[in-house]
Amino acid sequence: MFKSRKVFLSCVILMGSFTHAFADQNWVMTKVSGDNQTQHFAYESHVGMPAATFAPLQVKLVDASGKPVSGATVSWVCTNLGMACEMTEASNYPHTTSTTNANGIATLDQQYGNAFYVIYDGGTEQVQASVQGKSVVFNENAVKAPPVPSHLVIVSGANQTKQLDPNYPAYPGGATKFDPILLRMIDSNGNGVAGESVCPLVLNAPQGENVDVNQGGCMITNQNGDVTFPGPLVWGGTSAFIVSFPPDGMQSSWLKGISTTMSITLPPPPTGNDSMTIVSGDKQTQHMAPQPHLGMPAASFSPIQVKVVDDAGNPVAGATVHWMCIEQGGMACAMTEASNFPQTTSTTDSNGIATLDQQYGSSFYSFYETGTQQVRASCENASVVFTEFAVP
Repeated sequence: MFKSRKVFLSCVILMGSFTHAFADQNWVMTKVSGDNQTQHFAYESHVGMPAATFAPLQVKLVDASGKPVSGATVSWVCTNLGMACEMTEASNYPHTTSTTNANGIATLDQQYGNAFYVIYDGGTEQVQASVQGKSVVFNENAVKAPPVPSHLVIVSGANQTKQLDPNYPAYPGGATKFDPILLRMIDSNGNGVAGESVCPLVLNAPQGENVDVNQGGCMITNQNGDVTFPGPLVWGGTSAFIVSFPPDGMQSSWLKGISTTMSITLPPPPTGNDSMTIVSGDKQTQHMAPQPHLGMPAASFSPIQVKVVDDAGNPVAGATVHWMCIEQGGMACAMTEASNFPQTTSTTDSNGIATLDQQYGSSFYSFYETGTQQVRASCENASVVFTEFAVP
């Protein structure tokens, strides 16, 4: 029993000494290496853009007697909030911690073996290392080269002409998919310029025609100066449009943009033995009037119908008929309640008749402008065109 109490007392004494050591306010922290570096911006693959990369930083921690303090946690933080600093691989935080080794040395090297990256802006970045109220500050210099006059060129994907696919998945009435567009940013010597922001802008698409180019998001040129945008996806119209890539005014006002034109064609006239005729709804004249479902004035057209028969004149049941507004000028067309797409599909009944009536019982709304609105109905082997008139 006596021996057990003696062991317990010894443990208490040792733990008390340990706690006292780490609460000691007489520690001294000094910089060992990495202070006053000057690093230039260069393309950094881990970041995906130019960055200034700094070599590891080290501090040493000793107690009042000059002995190294091991196992102490040193906190590191970038203090210049006006600059973007990344210290860790996973989170890219501007702060982290490291532990002193047996020699009392703590190292900041968690960014792929480096101390940290500085991105976006050059200048002086200060890094503070601290523990138990003791701290030192490193001063590091990030140098960004002056802007180089640069411009974009289109490597591939310019001036495309594609055909409407009436069966494009998830888009009633079809859509048009273009090939990717590969751009390259080059300087006056023809060398690729990395790390520049390039943003798409769609021009001249009429109202109602939807053009998706990377959802409008910008992309960054790679180390060769290249950037590849997904091919535009277009639905709701068949008019030509322009995709422009102007410079990002926030960061690259010295850059010159570039544009290219995309065109859409309708599928060739169908061939085969089936035929289609207009049953009803052609050549309507409807006045613009408030439409509560649309929230604006529009011309509402009565249902329209077509009939599909085979070469023997028998009705073709179960055929899918594609309907699409061939939009004119500034006119816009909405055929469905939920999405207001200017295109949809319907199926022929046992009499071979397909009806367009999905817009709250109407065939479609025409809005924004008055004029002549054409609607194309087509199935695998036949097509017809309705001509409708929207007036004030």
